[in-house]
Amino acid sequence: MTRPLIRALGALSSVALIASPLLAAKPKAPKIAMPEEVRKTPEASAPQWVLKDSFGQWAVLCNSTTPSECRAAQTQKSLDEKNPGTLLQVVFAAEKGKMFGVFTLPFGVDLRAGIALRIDEGNEVKGSFMTCLPDGCQSINEIDESFLAQMRTGKILKVGFRSWGGGDKTLVVDVPLDGAAQAIAAVKL
Repeated sequence: MTRPLIRALGALSSVALIASPLLAAKPKAPKIAMPEEVRKTPEASAPQWVLKDSFGQWAVLCNSTTPSECRAAQTQKSLDEKNPGTLLQVVFAAEKGKMFGVFTLPFGVDLRAGIALRIDEGNEVKGSFMTCLPDGCQSINEIDESFLAQMRTGKILKVGFRSWGGGDKTLVVDVPLDGAAQAIAAVKL
C-alpha cells in the first residue's frame, strides 16, 4: 500500500476511535511523560506534490519534501457539462521495488464489481476496490513487469467499471498511453 493511503487510513481510524461510545465509557489511562525530543518532533503532514515533468498526457509529480518520491499520473475529466469533474485518476508509484497502480473513480461505482484493466486488445486484468476517500474510491493494484511492458508499447489503457445500479453494463474510460513509458521510467523503482 502507498504511504498516503496508509496515512489516510490511520487518520480515519483515529477519528473512529475518538467518536466511539465504547471508548468514552472506559476509564482514562494515566498520562505518561514524553521525552523532550518526541515532543519536538513535527507532525507528519500530507506530502505536497509538485509537477516535475510531463510526457505526452502524463505528469511526473514529486513530493516537495522528498524529491526522490515521485508518481506518474494522468487525470481524465468528465465531458458531461451537467456532471463536470474528475472521471478517473491513474497514478503509478514505486514502493520497495514494486510498482503500484492507483485508480481513483468518483463515488457511485459498484464496489463489488471492481475494475478491469486492458491495454489495447490485450488480456484483461481484474482489480478490486480497496477504500473510498473524500476524492473517490480507489483500486490499488500491484503492476507486474508484463503489464508494464505492455504499457510501454501500447496505445490505450482501458479502465472498465460499473456504476451502482447500472446492472451488468461496464463503462470504459480510455487512458492514452502516449508518454506513459517515459513518465513511468521517471518514477524510479
